[in-house]
Amino acid sequence: MGDMKARVMQYLQQLDHNSQVPTLDTYLRAWNHAEQDMTVIGDKVGPTTTPVRDDDEDTTGQQVQQASLSLCISCTCSSLPFPAQELADHEMSTSSDSDSDSDQEELALDKMLNMIKRLQRNQEITSATRKNLGRLVSFVNLQTIASVTDDQINQISTFLASDHQLVKEMSLKVIEQLLSVPASCCVVLQRQEVVNQVIDLSIDNIISSLETQVSALGVLDKVLRIPELDYTALWETLDKAVFPELVHILHGSPHEELKYAACCVLRTLAREIHFAERIKTDSMFMLQQLRDSSYIKLKKAYVGVLTALFAHPGLTDAGSVDTGVLPIVRGLLKDGPCAMCDGHGVEAVIEDQRLIAYTLACLVMSRCRKVRASASVVFKTFTTVQRKSAAQKVMEGASYYVQPESVLQANVGGGIVAKVKKPSQPRSQVEVRLWHNMDSFLDSVAGLIRKEAMLQIDSDHLTCHLPVKGGVSQERISCLTHLVQVVTNMCCWPLRRLPMGPVAKQISKEELDNLCEDVTFSKKYSRFDHRLTMEQWSRFGSSLFAILRWLSQHITQHVSSMSSSQSSQSSVTTLASSHSSSAKLRATPGSSRPGSARPQQSTVCSSERSHSSTSRPSSAKPHTSSEASRSTASTPSCSSSTRPVSVNTEDVFSEAECELLVALLHFTLGVSIITCRQILDPLQMSDDGVSGDVETGPQPKKSNSKLSVADASKESASGGGDSAHKYREMAERGALSDRLGMRRGLYNEGLFHILAPLLQLADPQFKKLCGLILRTVIQPVGEKQVLIASASKPEVPHWRIIHTTSKEKGEQNQYCSSPHDFSLCYCHLKMPLTLAMIPPAEVQPTGVAVHHTPDQTEVSRSPAFRCKQLVAGQPVSRECQKEAVSCCAAEMIQGLFCRQREVKKLCLLFLHDVVKYTTTPVLMKLSKLGVMPKLLDFIRVSDNDEELAVIGLIVVEMLIQGDDRLWQLFSRHGGHNLLMAFTKHSNMFVRAQVGSIFTTLKRLGGKGDCVQTVRSRQFSTSADGQSPSKSRPMDIWDHIMLRWQEEDKVVEVLQKFV
Repeated sequence: MGDMKARVMQYLQQLDHNSQVPTLDTYLRAWNHAEQDMTVIGDKVGPTTTPVRDDDEDTTGQQVQQASLSLCISCTCSSLPFPAQELADHEMSTSSDSDSDSDQEELALDKMLNMIKRLQRNQEITSATRKNLGRLVSFVNLQTIASVTDDQINQISTFLASDHQLVKEMSLKVIEQLLSVPASCCVVLQRQEVVNQVIDLSIDNIISSLETQVSALGVLDKVLRIPELDYTALWETLDKAVFPELVHILHGSPHEELKYAACCVLRTLAREIHFAERIKTDSMFMLQQLRDSSYIKLKKAYVGVLTALFAHPGLTDAGSVDTGVLPIVRGLLKDGPCAMCDGHGVEAVIEDQRLIAYTLACLVMSRCRKVRASASVVFKTFTTVQRKSAAQKVMEGASYYVQPESVLQANVGGGIVAKVKKPSQPRSQVEVRLWHNMDSFLDSVAGLIRKEAMLQIDSDHLTCHLPVKGGVSQERISCLTHLVQVVTNMCCWPLRRLPMGPVAKQISKEELDNLCEDVTFSKKYSRFDHRLTMEQWSRFGSSLFAILRWLSQHITQHVSSMSSSQSSQSSVTTLASSHSSSAKLRATPGSSRPGSARPQQSTVCSSERSHSSTSRPSSAKPHTSSEASRSTASTPSCSSSTRPVSVNTEDVFSEAECELLVALLHFTLGVSIITCRQILDPLQMSDDGVSGDVETGPQPKKSNSKLSVADASKESASGGGDSAHKYREMAERGALSDRLGMRRGLYNEGLFHILAPLLQLADPQFKKLCGLILRTVIQPVGEKQVLIASASKPEVPHWRIIHTTSKEKGEQNQYCSSPHDFSLCYCHLKMPLTLAMIPPAEVQPTGVAVHHTPDQTEVSRSPAFRCKQLVAGQPVSRECQKEAVSCCAAEMIQGLFCRQREVKKLCLLFLHDVVKYTTTPVLMKLSKLGVMPKLLDFIRVSDNDEELAVIGLIVVEMLIQGDDRLWQLFSRHGGHNLLMAFTKHSNMFVRAQVGSIFTTLKRLGGKGDCVQTVRSRQFSTSADGQSPSKSRPMDIWDHIMLRWQEEDKVVEVLQKFV
């Protein structure tokens, strides 16, 4: 990139010599000629910045600071003629006009100490003097010193005890230089008082300023790394004073330079086994917070501490390795930022508006895919800035690209910055013009995304026409990846639009902590702006989701090919299992008690059966009596035929496609978080088990009359309360409208059908992102449920349709006429409750549950991505919850038994939110997927993890409160035995939650007649919300319940004696 900029600057000088006005068209012609010689612009921005000037101290200091940073191994900066450590000396020598003899002149130690002594008398020090002294002491050469006298050491010790902070800092730098010389190093170590003074300055922030403390920690690190150091003299001080202060700095200091210095000292102390054990037990949590820091030096220091810890064989175990060090090392080796791509380096490059304009021109106008891919990397780096002034410079460069002639005519070489300083144009007008030009450029980026992804409109829907498997160049995928990252960075852009309307409440970091424990997650997504995210969604949402659907079709086609090759074997296995299960059921008694070892025919639930009826179409004939008894005898669990299949990521996607998928999921997650009104703590259980955030409309006038009078009196008393209340109300209404629009857009784009195949990937990174998206997209939006007269009516329940069919009426009468052939469950529940559940023949497969190999056109237009229309008048969050359960609940339930704890917790929290905010029909769908036995098994295997056990028990309690059929399943699968085992758990929170479940069970089944309680609760709410008649004669089920009630009393008496 530096060579290309040199060519451009040479061309500019030719234009100035010829007295021509530079325009963007002339520059583009030069770029087209240079494209033939340039193979790549560079993965990173080049090292060339502003030339060094002798009279500009700030520029020289900035370049020296950049030169001291280490370079990335994949960056072109590594091909510099000088190493990174010698580049600063080379720049200092070449920037001076004196000859080489004067540059190599050495400065004696006595003269330096005299200069510091004179500095002690001067109390007023300017910033320029401080910088000059710092450079002088840092670059002085003391390698030729034979030895240091005692008088010089005493003088340095006096300087360290001075009250002048700059004198202390200069003295510490002199000691650091002396420790680099073997002859003087031994002399310094022999003077214990000097070492103690360095330790005091490093741990006491009262007598030391920030710069002094950082310098003292650097000297202490160098002292501890000397092989000749005797630790016995300093052991007590290091153990009781230095180590606690280092931990305190890592925990509470806001300065990254100080944290880095403390981390370097910990890295050196970790070589000793005693301090290594203390670091692992006391400060590992603080160190893990540094691994995600934007300060690249802290990441490297974190890896260095872990490297020192792993050098001890006794400390290397699975717990210490599972700290995220391997992904960090991989990221540092692969795409770690070099000196010119981190912090000040990017801000130094974006000073040149023409460079940004040329980069954008290469991105949009170049015909070479390699040039476009490299330019997208550079522009993605530009959009990572977080300072407002740097972001404004990027927008100025984009404006220079959009309108080059108007900018140059206004002020050639001055750019837009000169316009901002004019009083004739207010700042607001300049920002409005900058945003207008930025919108024009983003529209060009949207067109580039559609071009690179080959998007076309098919039947009112964008479709990606890239090949599903192979045939896509890596440069095209890389360009799409970085453009998606640009869109995500624009959602958290530090600048805001003007004029700004009412600002609604956004998701805070504390609420994001309830969503995920990762500190980087809450830090990143808390910066997403509501308005900017909505604008990027309206501009890029459909295009990015078309690419996401294309990637999801990779998995669909891969699973289809796998299932087609195994279809013959699976059919034989299915027939054999069905024959064996029917043989067993013929020998099973007609009834058995819930909780016994024998299978129960009267299980009141609907589940995925493992017999051959799963493959029959929904239009098949109704079950006969024997088939009905067989279908109800199976327990609710995920059968092997429809069990989610784990797909290896490397078998489906290349490395470039994985990066593109991650970028798309990050954008989708940011949009879904913006659609949430709030995210509650998962450990706070609601009273009713369903959502209380969805309002059902306005309250009656009688209940609101007193409140309105009270509110009016308060507002009149407060004076300006009325206007503030209206302002907040308007902001909330606008935010609600935006949230509803984006949530509807996610639903209409088929988000849940896209995520269903992605959950099959074995990589935990994709499971984590998909789980977070599902959790956020089912959160309440805050809307009101309005009953519209013209709204479409809900679907008619199954039992109403069946009751209107004469043929099925006859079969129902046939059931009632032959009591020995029909199931006890069907006789007890009758039609309304049984047929409200989805029969196994009507189970709709997800996007990956296909058993044939479709061709390319069939996959691209698969009906799995055609979602149903939203029901008018119903809350959008409820519709999203239903669709999420239908498409992704099976994969999320299966994820409870994943190896990664974070994935298990996400799946468990997804079930928690679904049960908390959903209704009874959705609970029955979860019951069909076997949620109750799976949860109980998960709690049994998670008894060592108290947090997961408590959340699992909370979900079980909410399921029991939701419906009595789930309560019966809880008893059927040994829930009482599990609770009795957990009453002896060591954790008090687990015991408290077990007691809460016991209280719930007592409230549900211990009041009054058990039969009447169960019957009234079961028929209290049917599928359409109506309450059927309770007056009926007792049947055989009631007699069985009475017998069980008597047996339960006997068991309670016996348990008292036990």
